[in-house]
Amino acid sequence: MRKRDLGILLLAAFAIFFSLQHEGEFSFKEAWFHLSDEYPIKYEAERLPPPIVADLNGDGKKEVLVATHDAKIQVLEPQSRHVDEGFTEARVLAEVSLLPDKIRISSGRHPVAMAAGVVDRSYKHGEIKKQVLVVVTSGWSVMCFDHNLKKLWENNLQEDFPHGAHHREIAISISNYTLKHGDDGLIIVGGRMEMQHHVCCLLIFIIF
Repeated sequence: MRKRDLGILLLAAFAIFFSLQHEGEFSFKEAWFHLSDEYPIKYEAERLPPPIVADLNGDGKKEVLVATHDAKIQVLEPQSRHVDEGFTEARVLAEVSLLPDKIRISSGRHPVAMAAGVVDRSYKHGEIKKQVLVVVTSGWSVMCFDHNLKKLWENNLQEDFPHGAHHREIAISISNYTLKHGDDGLIIVGGRMEMQHHVCCLLIFIIF
Protein backbone atom coordinates (compact mmCIF):
# COMPACT_ATOMS: atom_id res chain seq x y z
CA MET A 1 0.00 0.00 0.00
CA ARG A 2 1.35 3.40 -0.95
CA LYS A 3 1.97 6.04 1.67
CA ARG A 4 -0.54 8.31 -0.06
CA ASP A 5 -3.26 5.66 0.12
CA LEU A 6 -2.40 4.96 3.74
CA GLY A 7 -2.66 8.67 4.54
CA ILE A 8 -6.07 8.94 2.86
CA LEU A 9 -7.28 5.84 4.76
CA LEU A 10 -6.11 7.26 8.09
CA LEU A 11 -7.69 10.63 7.31
CA ALA A 12 -11.01 8.98 6.46
CA ALA A 13 -10.87 6.90 9.66
CA PHE A 14 -10.19 10.02 11.71
CA ALA A 15 -13.08 11.86 10.04
CA ILE A 16 -15.46 8.97 10.83
CA PHE A 17 -14.22 8.83 14.44
CA PHE A 18 -14.63 12.60 14.83
CA SER A 19 -18.16 12.60 13.40
CA LEU A 20 -19.22 9.74 15.65
CA GLN A 21 -17.85 11.49 18.71
CA HIS A 22 -19.80 14.67 17.91
CA GLU A 23 -22.97 13.00 16.69
CA GLY A 24 -26.06 14.10 18.57
CA GLU A 25 -24.45 17.02 20.39
CA PHE A 26 -27.67 18.98 20.70
CA SER A 27 -30.35 19.14 23.34
CA PHE A 28 -33.82 20.52 23.87
CA LYS A 29 -34.22 23.26 26.46
CA GLU A 30 -37.36 24.78 27.95
CA ALA A 31 -38.38 27.80 25.91
CA TRP A 32 -42.06 28.76 25.93
CA PHE A 33 -45.58 27.33 26.11
CA HIS A 34 -49.13 28.28 25.14
CA LEU A 35 -52.24 27.07 26.95
CA SER A 36 -55.35 26.25 24.96
CA ASP A 37 -58.75 24.82 25.79
CA GLU A 38 -58.90 21.08 25.35
CA TYR A 39 -61.87 19.67 23.48
CA PRO A 40 -62.57 15.96 23.10
CA ILE A 41 -62.17 15.07 19.43
CA LYS A 42 -64.94 12.72 18.36
CA TYR A 43 -64.37 12.93 14.63
CA GLU A 44 -61.30 13.44 12.48
CA ALA A 45 -62.93 16.53 10.94
CA GLU A 46 -62.71 18.26 14.33
CA ARG A 47 -58.92 18.11 14.36
CA LEU A 48 -57.22 21.49 14.10
CA PRO A 49 -54.51 22.29 11.55
CA PRO A 50 -50.96 22.26 12.93
CA PRO A 51 -49.40 25.58 13.97
CA ILE A 52 -47.30 27.41 11.40
CA VAL A 53 -44.26 29.64 11.89
CA ALA A 54 -44.05 32.75 9.73
CA ASP A 55 -42.84 36.34 9.75
CA LEU A 56 -46.13 38.01 8.83
CA ASN A 57 -45.11 41.66 9.17
CA GLY A 58 -41.56 41.25 7.87
CA ASP A 59 -39.82 42.57 10.98
CA GLY A 60 -37.36 39.68 11.02
CA LYS A 61 -39.03 37.96 13.99
CA LYS A 62 -40.96 34.75 13.56
CA GLU A 63 -44.48 34.45 14.92
CA VAL A 64 -46.43 31.27 15.62
CA LEU A 65 -49.95 31.03 14.26
CA VAL A 66 -52.32 28.62 15.98
CA ALA A 67 -55.97 27.73 15.38
CA THR A 68 -58.47 27.29 18.20
CA HIS A 69 -61.60 25.20 18.60
CA ASP A 70 -63.74 28.31 18.98
CA ALA A 71 -63.00 29.33 15.37
CA LYS A 72 -60.16 31.76 15.99
CA ILE A 73 -56.62 32.24 14.70
CA GLN A 74 -54.07 33.54 17.20
CA VAL A 75 -50.65 35.06 16.54
CA LEU A 76 -48.17 34.21 19.30
CA GLU A 77 -44.89 35.86 20.12
CA PRO A 78 -42.53 33.29 21.67
CA GLN A 79 -40.76 34.71 24.71
CA SER A 80 -37.01 34.09 24.54
CA ARG A 81 -35.27 33.35 27.84
CA HIS A 82 -31.84 32.29 28.92
CA VAL A 83 -30.97 28.63 29.13
CA ASP A 84 -32.18 26.82 32.27
CA GLU A 85 -34.68 29.55 33.15
CA GLY A 86 -37.58 27.25 32.39
CA PHE A 87 -40.73 27.71 30.36
CA THR A 88 -42.46 31.06 29.90
CA GLU A 89 -45.87 31.64 28.36
CA ALA A 90 -46.00 32.99 24.83
CA ARG A 91 -47.69 36.35 24.39
CA VAL A 92 -50.79 36.61 22.17
CA LEU A 93 -50.08 39.46 19.78
CA ALA A 94 -53.39 39.34 17.92
CA GLU A 95 -56.32 37.09 17.15
CA VAL A 96 -59.12 37.04 14.63
CA SER A 97 -62.46 35.23 14.61
CA LEU A 98 -63.54 33.16 11.63
CA LEU A 99 -67.22 33.61 12.44
CA PRO A 100 -69.36 35.80 10.16
CA ASP A 101 -69.52 39.47 11.08
CA LYS A 102 -73.29 39.87 11.26
CA ILE A 103 -74.62 36.38 12.11
CA ARG A 104 -72.44 34.70 14.74
CA ILE A 105 -72.97 31.09 13.72
CA SER A 106 -70.17 28.57 14.15
CA SER A 107 -71.42 25.89 11.79
CA GLY A 108 -68.92 25.31 8.99
CA ARG A 109 -66.40 27.80 10.41
CA HIS A 110 -64.08 25.28 12.05
CA PRO A 111 -60.51 25.86 10.70
CA VAL A 112 -59.14 22.81 8.90
CA ALA A 113 -56.13 24.22 7.00
CA MET A 114 -54.03 27.37 6.97
CA ALA A 115 -50.89 28.68 5.32
CA ALA A 116 -48.90 31.92 5.08
CA GLY A 117 -46.94 33.34 2.17
CA VAL A 118 -46.12 36.32 -0.03
CA VAL A 119 -48.39 37.18 -2.96
CA ASP A 120 -47.11 40.63 -3.94
CA ARG A 121 -44.22 40.56 -6.41
CA SER A 122 -43.79 44.34 -6.53
CA TYR A 123 -41.29 44.37 -3.65
CA LYS A 124 -37.93 45.91 -4.37
CA HIS A 125 -34.61 44.54 -3.18
CA GLY A 126 -34.21 45.04 0.57
CA GLU A 127 -37.86 46.01 1.06
CA ILE A 128 -39.84 44.32 3.83
CA LYS A 129 -41.97 41.46 2.54
CA LYS A 130 -45.27 41.17 4.34
CA GLN A 131 -47.20 37.93 4.15
CA VAL A 132 -50.86 36.99 3.99
CA LEU A 133 -52.65 34.26 5.91
CA VAL A 134 -55.07 31.93 4.14
CA VAL A 135 -57.51 29.79 6.15
CA VAL A 136 -59.89 27.10 4.89
CA THR A 137 -62.83 26.14 7.10
CA SER A 138 -64.84 22.95 7.38
CA GLY A 139 -67.62 24.58 5.35
CA TRP A 140 -65.15 25.24 2.49
CA SER A 141 -64.90 28.97 3.12
CA VAL A 142 -61.51 30.31 1.99
CA MET A 143 -60.46 33.47 3.84
CA CYS A 144 -57.44 35.65 3.25
CA PHE A 145 -56.03 38.00 5.91
CA ASP A 146 -53.23 40.54 5.72
CA HIS A 147 -50.26 40.72 8.11
CA ASN A 148 -52.45 42.54 10.67
CA LEU A 149 -55.14 39.82 10.47
CA LYS A 150 -57.48 42.15 8.60
CA LYS A 151 -59.73 40.14 6.31
CA LEU A 152 -59.01 40.93 2.67
CA TRP A 153 -61.57 38.64 1.08
CA GLU A 154 -63.61 35.49 1.53
CA ASN A 155 -64.76 32.93 -1.03
CA ASN A 156 -67.04 29.97 -0.40
CA LEU A 157 -66.52 26.81 -2.48
CA GLN A 158 -69.28 24.71 -0.95
CA GLU A 159 -71.54 24.84 -4.01
CA ASP A 160 -68.82 23.21 -6.11
CA PHE A 161 -69.01 20.03 -4.04
CA PRO A 162 -71.58 17.24 -4.31
CA HIS A 163 -74.17 17.04 -1.56
CA GLY A 164 -73.07 15.00 1.44
CA ALA A 165 -69.32 15.22 0.71
CA HIS A 166 -66.89 16.08 3.50
CA HIS A 167 -63.21 16.87 3.38
CA ARG A 168 -60.42 14.42 4.13
CA GLU A 169 -57.34 16.46 3.26
CA ILE A 170 -56.75 20.09 2.33
CA ALA A 171 -53.57 21.77 1.07
CA ILE A 172 -52.92 25.46 0.37
CA SER A 173 -50.28 26.94 -1.92
CA ILE A 174 -49.54 30.69 -1.88
CA SER A 175 -47.46 32.24 -4.67
CA ASN A 176 -46.71 35.64 -6.17
CA TYR A 177 -47.07 34.12 -9.63
CA THR A 178 -49.92 35.65 -11.63
CA LEU A 179 -52.03 34.17 -14.40
CA LYS A 180 -53.73 37.39 -15.45
CA HIS A 181 -52.48 40.94 -15.71
CA GLY A 182 -53.39 42.98 -12.67
CA ASP A 183 -53.57 40.07 -10.24
CA ASP A 184 -51.78 40.39 -6.92
CA GLY A 185 -50.85 36.72 -6.65
CA LEU A 186 -52.09 33.19 -6.81
CA ILE A 187 -53.65 30.94 -4.17
CA ILE A 188 -54.28 27.28 -4.94
CA VAL A 189 -56.47 25.16 -2.68
CA GLY A 190 -56.46 21.41 -3.20
CA GLY A 191 -58.75 19.06 -1.37
CA ARG A 192 -59.53 15.38 -1.13
CA MET A 193 -63.10 14.71 -0.08
CA GLU A 194 -65.02 11.63 0.87
CA MET A 195 -68.58 10.97 -0.23
CA GLN A 196 -71.02 8.30 0.83
CA HIS A 197 -69.96 4.69 0.28
CA HIS A 198 -66.31 5.78 0.76
CA VAL A 199 -65.88 7.27 -2.69
CA CYS A 200 -63.00 9.78 -2.71
CA CYS A 201 -62.53 12.69 -5.09
CA LEU A 202 -59.75 15.22 -5.62
CA LEU A 203 -60.57 18.83 -6.44
CA ILE A 204 -58.20 21.76 -7.03
CA PHE A 205 -59.32 25.41 -6.97
CA ILE A 206 -57.31 28.37 -8.21
CA ILE A 207 -58.15 31.66 -6.51
CA PHE A 208 -56.69 34.95 -7.70
